[in-house]
Amino acid sequence: MRFTRCLLAAGPAFIACAVSSIAAEVPSQVAPGAVERTLQQKLPTAHEDRIQIPAPSGFDTPQGAEKVHFTLSRIDLSGNTAVPSSRLASAYAGLIGKDVSLADVFAVARKITDQYREAGYALSFALVPAQELDPATGAVRIDVVEGYIAEIRFEGAHNKLPSVVTAMGERIKQSHPLKTADLEKYLLLMNDVPGFAVSGVFDRIPDAPKGATRLVVKTSQQSWTASASIDNRGSSAFGPWQSSITAAAYDLIGQGEDVSLHGIRALNGKQLSAVVGQMSFPISDNGTRLSFNGIWSDAHPGSPTLSAINFGSSGWTYGASLNYPLLRSRLESLWLRTGVTGKLLKSQFLATPHSRDRIYEWNLGATWNKRDETGVTTGDITFTQGLPLGDVSDVTDALRSRSTGSAIFSSVEATITRLQSVLDTKYGALDLYGAAQGQVASRGLLSSEQCGYGGAVFGKAYDSNEMVGDFCALGALEARVTPASVFLPFPKVLTGAQFFASVDFGYTSNTGKLGFGDKTKDTASSVGAGLRFSLFQRVNGSVEYDLPISRKVALEGNSDGRVFFQLSISAN
Repeated sequence: MRFTRCLLAAGPAFIACAVSSIAAEVPSQVAPGAVERTLQQKLPTAHEDRIQIPAPSGFDTPQGAEKVHFTLSRIDLSGNTAVPSSRLASAYAGLIGKDVSLADVFAVARKITDQYREAGYALSFALVPAQELDPATGAVRIDVVEGYIAEIRFEGAHNKLPSVVTAMGERIKQSHPLKTADLEKYLLLMNDVPGFAVSGVFDRIPDAPKGATRLVVKTSQQSWTASASIDNRGSSAFGPWQSSITAAAYDLIGQGEDVSLHGIRALNGKQLSAVVGQMSFPISDNGTRLSFNGIWSDAHPGSPTLSAINFGSSGWTYGASLNYPLLRSRLESLWLRTGVTGKLLKSQFLATPHSRDRIYEWNLGATWNKRDETGVTTGDITFTQGLPLGDVSDVTDALRSRSTGSAIFSSVEATITRLQSVLDTKYGALDLYGAAQGQVASRGLLSSEQCGYGGAVFGKAYDSNEMVGDFCALGALEARVTPASVFLPFPKVLTGAQFFASVDFGYTSNTGKLGFGDKTKDTASSVGAGLRFSLFQRVNGSVEYDLPISRKVALEGNSDGRVFFQLSISAN
């Protein structure tokens, strides 16, 4: 080890060498980029489905229709352009040449309506118009009305709608005849505009052309949201208790934009502070959004060894990205994204530079979710390419955070989750939630680009970034029991509760020549159980007990069970 070689030095040379040795062995929990990695570690979640597609009005079979009989020779269809007559013929082919009643003809019209609905046309229907039936010919006419939206009316508490919302409404009007997929897509995209929630209902237009319908879009709007939280998930290096505040403002300039700030601070002084800023706004009525983001961090670990050499780290991360919804529906959605990121992460001891990572990245990714009858599946994949621009930290940079790392690299990170309903009764629900995440890389990575195990997502019994590596395989499984609200005590106070038990595991490995503190591979796992709860609809919290299984918590030096607590309050 480097410290052993220091024993051969003397005087000031020994002190400088020893300090350098200690600093070289900075724990992964406090290494440059560790704070940013924790702030960005999130699992993909399914967007809420808050719209309902109303069914078109039906037509009742007139009284006595079952008493009118004749031999059906043919059915003449008119008005259908979206679905060919040859396909609709299956609704009545078995009746041709047979004795039928007028009620059977109305049943055929309903079947044709169902065929249109199954083909994805929300407003189209078939009807039996007034006509004289000639028993001698046995011919019947059925008209198909291919519905469309001729008018959109927005209702609700809002000062002025963003132009992107009204433009999405015009997109619905362009769908002629109206496709259910188009109606779903643009109502959901309206919901995706930050701060807005919409629902749609059909309304008849008096004396309108055949098939013309009004869509009434009911809107609600939030101008801002804010939340504050406290938890004890910090490591002993920064102190366990940490607080965070988040504030967001929506549609300040009437363009459907949002601006948010998230700040986190350790509660034992100035040892950890970080701020995340984000802004996004729409650039098209197809749901594409342009986002800008930045992270600032400043950390001064309080462990005795690192405090003795006044070790500290700081960093700036900034980027821009485009997000495009390739597919948006109630059952399945797919977003594509691309962006660029820049990072400048530094550390120092005794006012002497210890490391400096400058990184420029190009990212390409996709997020997907799909609902079915028993649950929701989500997935996310991101390809990252380090760019050889300017003075990036390549293999010739003596101050890079890891001797095997370089800012010129390629990596792929993928995540998949599944929420599976097992039981849903009047007494409550039992669900299973599973998540898996992995990363592969083309070479050794700098500290901020490594993947980590430990924290609230994977490795609940361990500190954030307990294990890090160039390659990772992480997994978690959680059983959730949610009692029905009628069984909750003090229901006006305790508005929700969920019991859970979890198990997780992690595997990390590194490539190339290992530096101080690196391991070729490492594994860990933990189990836990706890309670999530909500109070007065605005306060959310959790308390849980987690137990390390296969290794000690590094900064604690033991494998004792740990109790974690979190409490947050929101306002809007």
